[in-house]
Amino acid sequence: MIELNKITLKRGDFVLNQISFNIKKGEIYLLLGDSGSGKTTILELISGFIKPDSGKIIMNDNDIVRLSPDKRNITYLPQNMSLFPHLSIVNNILYGIKMQGISLDRHYYDMLISRLEIADILEDYPEHISGGQTQRAALARAMIVKPKLLLLDEPFSALHPSLRYELEDLLKSIAQEFNLTILAVSHDIDEALHLSDVISFLHNGEIIQTAKRNEIYFRPRTAEVAKFFGIKNLFDGKITNADEDRLKIETVFGSINVRRTYREKGIQTEENIVWGIHSDEVRIIRKEHKEVRLNRISGTISRVFPRGQHWNISLLCGAAMLNITIPDFIYKRLHISKKDKINIELPEERIFIIMRPPANKQIYRKLKLG
Repeated sequence: MIELNKITLKRGDFVLNQISFNIKKGEIYLLLGDSGSGKTTILELISGFIKPDSGKIIMNDNDIVRLSPDKRNITYLPQNMSLFPHLSIVNNILYGIKMQGISLDRHYYDMLISRLEIADILEDYPEHISGGQTQRAALARAMIVKPKLLLLDEPFSALHPSLRYELEDLLKSIAQEFNLTILAVSHDIDEALHLSDVISFLHNGEIIQTAKRNEIYFRPRTAEVAKFFGIKNLFDGKITNADEDRLKIETVFGSINVRRTYREKGIQTEENIVWGIHSDEVRIIRKEHKEVRLNRISGTISRVFPRGQHWNISLLCGAAMLNITIPDFIYKRLHISKKDKINIELPEERIFIIMRPPANKQIYRKLKLG
C-alpha cells in the first residue's frame, strides 16, 4: 500500500539513513524507539511537510515525494491532537470534509460518533471537554475524511493507562472494520505491543529490526533492541555444538541447550554469540520436583523487591547475576526470601540468540555479567 525505499535525510548532526519499509493495506504499523531516533521525522516525510534528500515514497505504485501534503490523502495526527478552540466539536470533526470539498458519508459519520462515544459533546467546545474526549474527537476528525493512510504521533501517551488501552482497542476495532491503514510512532513498549501488527525498531536514524510484535519482543535481533525492551539477562556464549534441532552453548553458567529455529539457521560451531532470556521466562524449580531438566542452574538469591503485581529477584549464580520476575501469587506460594538457595530452569525454547558482529564487540563485553 505504501513503501519507503532508501529514504535519507540529513539535518545538522542527525541523519536518517536508508529507511526502507512497507505497510500493507489495513495494517497497523508502528515505529518504536527512543526520543530523537527519527520517528516523527519519518511521519513528516510521509505527510509531505519535509522532503527527503534521496529515496522514494511509493503509494499505490506512485512516487509521492514531490506531491504537496494536500494531494496525498494522508491524515497526520500530531502528538498534541490540537482541536480548533473556536469551533464546536462537531465543526472540528467536519472541518476536513469542508476544506477538501468531500461529500459527507452520513452512515460512516454516525458510526464514528457512536463507536467513539462522543454524541453528547458534539455541541461543546474543546475547553469544556476532558482529555480522553479530546482524543476521541481528534480521532473522529482524522478518520472522517477516509484517508489512505492515518499517521499517529504518540497518539495516547498523555492518557491514563486504562483509558489508553480502551482507546487503543477502539482504534484497532474501527481500523479492522473499515480496513484503515495506520502508521503510528511511540516510545512506549506497552502501547507498541498492544496496538500494532508490525513493529520497526528505530535507533539513531536507522531501522534495526522489523518484525511482528511478538517476534520482535521475544526474539530481538540486537542488543539495542533487547535493552530497549528491558531485557537484563544478556550473556556472552560460544556455540559448541549445532545440530538440526538444538544448539549447545558454553556460558558463564556452564553448558546450556537452545531450541534451534529458522532464525539461527546460519549459526555454526565455534561462533561467539550473545544469548538472552526474558526475566519472566525463567522458571523456578520447586524443591519437590526431582526430575532431571535441561538448563538447570543453582544460585543464591541476593535481592528481592516488589514491582507492582510482580516480584523481581536477583539470583547470584557463581560470578554472574540472573534476573527473574514472578507474579505475586507465585512469590507468596514459594515463600522466597533473600539468601535462599534455589534451582531454576532456562527453557530452551525461550532463549534467544544475538549474532555478534565485530563492530559491536565492545557493546557485548559490557553485558558479560548481565
